[in-house]
Amino acid sequence: MATTLTDGAFERVGPFCDVVDDKAAYLEFLDKVVAKLGDYAVRTRRIADAGSAVYAEINETFVLDGKRMDFPEVLAFDLGSDGLITRVQVYMMRPDEGTVVGGGRAGPPGGGPA
Repeated sequence: MATTLTDGAFERVGPFCDVVDDKAAYLEFLDKVVAKLGDYAVRTRRIADAGSAVYAEINETFVLDGKRMDFPEVLAFDLGSDGLITRVQVYMMRPDEGTVVGGGRAGPPGGGPA
């Protein structure tokens, strides 16, 4: 994975607006996070290529505290002129937390009656 990231200016913006602004720090961050997760996998659902930006819709799955977790995400990648990734932004859905907006099959926070 390290070979896909630029050695120049790099930024990763996470789902909590957390920022990692260095390639080495990002690789270390990933190593620490993924190492703690059991049965970790990423399933790619689709990829959209917009030239200098690429979007990947994925599902990140793992076991945490004995519970299987599945997080739908979109990763937005900015590419430099050399085709290497200069920026990653993570957009994550959190399906087990309920919703504050009703509609469709959505329900109120906590999953109680609508």
